[in-house]
Amino acid sequence: MSEHTISVCMARKAAAAILVAIEIYNRPSNQYRIETFSLLVINAWEVLLKAKIVKDNGNEIQSIHHHKQNDKSVEYENDALTNEPRTISLNKAIKTVNPPKEIIDNIKGIQDIRNHVAHTGSIPRGFHQEITQYMTKYGTASVFNFIRACKDWFNEDIELPYIMPVGHLGKLEMTDKLSTSQRDLIQNLQKLSKDSSSSNSEYFVAITIKTMIVRGLNGEASFGYTKDPNAPRVQVSDDEFFERYPASYKELAEACREAIPGFKQNQTFHSHMKKIKDDPDCAYARKLNPRSSRSLETTYYNLKIALTKLKECYNQKN
Repeated sequence: MSEHTISVCMARKAAAAILVAIEIYNRPSNQYRIETFSLLVINAWEVLLKAKIVKDNGNEIQSIHHHKQNDKSVEYENDALTNEPRTISLNKAIKTVNPPKEIIDNIKGIQDIRNHVAHTGSIPRGFHQEITQYMTKYGTASVFNFIRACKDWFNEDIELPYIMPVGHLGKLEMTDKLSTSQRDLIQNLQKLSKDSSSSNSEYFVAITIKTMIVRGLNGEASFGYTKDPNAPRVQVSDDEFFERYPASYKELAEACREAIPGFKQNQTFHSHMKKIKDDPDCAYARKLNPRSSRSLETTYYNLKIALTKLKECYNQKN
């Protein structure tokens, strides 16, 4: 989006709105964060969808103006307060753009949450905590969808922290005292998410974030290696690497000799080791020259995990 066209400016404003929404959601002391987040995310999507319509119509801003058509001409309607041309509604923008169903259902879910939490200012504690869970799932998916839509529609990489922190860690107090409308909302959110669970689309209705709470830090939970080209890249120091994979092949074999009764470094062991080498939790092949594809490699092992899995291999055989 190098050119400052109308649609580009609108898309950038939409991205700014959703970034503010994330910042507000990330403030645990903000007592109105669910309400504000839902309002801003819906606004961001409305502006982005309208930007897409403007782009598809040669950057003519009139393409999103609300008008009534008579036999002779097109008459635009002005806002009663600002006297500026009224723009089309969010629902009209969705119908015009016709984005993937996952985007539509995701927006609908957040709209439903907004309608329940942002109009009364009075939400039961148990219901508020339950809604927080659904907002985390729907909100994270919405920001993820927003980033991908910007890329698909405008070929623009929007830098947004789409993985939001879990806002309901700690004791979760559910309540059975929900009104009929509140129960209907929960059931609808569950249905929208369930209906898309088997979808192969690149977009999502909801995303579940699983968090593990552990005591202290240890090598096993600090980081892991993956061959996934889309995984986030991190810089790992030599000390961190060898804390994770401290053992050589010889040291692992010696550990097996002490821990596995009747152990022999034979063909059976070599067969098991092929599986260990292919498991990134157990082993990592490190190149002597990382910049050369033809460089020699040395494999290092996570002694604890590799030894545990080798024991399992021998026990299965027995």
